[in-house]
Amino acid sequence: MATPKFVVRGAPEFRRAMRLQAIRVNKAVTSGLYAEAQSVMLESQILVPRDTGNLASTGTVPLPTKTKGKVTVQMRYGGPRAVYAVRQHEEMGYRHTTPQSAKYLEIPFLERLRTLGLRMSVRVKAAIRGGSAPRALGGRSMTRGLPASRLPG
Repeated sequence: MATPKFVVRGAPEFRRAMRLQAIRVNKAVTSGLYAEAQSVMLESQILVPRDTGNLASTGTVPLPTKTKGKVTVQMRYGGPRAVYAVRQHEEMGYRHTTPQSAKYLEIPFLERLRTLGLRMSVRVKAAIRGGSAPRALGGRSMTRGLPASRLPG
């Protein structure tokens, strides 16, 4: 029995197309995760305690970082103006005026996490097709890099 032989034509073009797709998918994942983090931060502004307003003004979503193929997106409150941020977030015994609460960042994060895969798959599929995901997909839109102190509320 003869061994079948195959001739592949257009291999360089195929490799180039695959590299382009990988770049598109990477950009879609990075921008999608950043948009998700911005949406979580915006929703957390409703829950963050506002005794003095210092804590709410420290909420930030820095631009994503990439290291060895890994994309990292952070959301944070605190810093020199609100060193008590972690304690305020974790202490369930503190009394807050409704809707303010402990877990002000965790609550919206976990809520969005339930459907994150669906929203990210829409973004990735759109990128593969050469388009972009619908603007409303990431939830409420924020201006890129807008500090939480400039958010409504």
